[in-house]
Amino acid sequence: MKKLFSAAFIFLLIFAGKDVAAQNIPSYYSKNYFLMASPGSFEQGLMGFANPAVIRMMKGFNTQFMWSTDGTDATSIHDWGIFSAVPGFGFNIFHQEYGGYDATDYNLNIAGGDYRSALGIGYTWSGGDMDALGRERFITVGTLGRN
Repeated sequence: MKKLFSAAFIFLLIFAGKDVAAQNIPSYYSKNYFLMASPGSFEQGLMGFANPAVIRMMKGFNTQFMWSTDGTDATSIHDWGIFSAVPGFGFNIFHQEYGGYDATDYNLNIAGGDYRSALGIGYTWSGGDMDALGRERFITVGTLGRN
């Protein structure tokens, strides 16, 4: 498992390469719209979208679909996300619409450790109106410790 984690970590660093160097960091709140509490306070924590280390704490496969509507119109789905993970690996899709623009973020995560402490790394890339909505490719590194 350690060899797989190390190889995936190196792959993500090489794959992301220059795209993540010296760039603006996206707002925490704009990227974690569906997060109901601190990412480490629940077992799944958006399946590693906010903190990739969280997926190591999961007990099995989990998928969530979340969406928001425009006020009280239940048929107007503007922002939505599919968050999926198994212990140690996660893939997430998060779509946002704002002012006639839309962007979709794709997020891949790996994590290692045990149920007391974990380290995770994730890579996020986007499609759609990236410039208009301030989207960037970036690497997320997270840790989590529990007693």
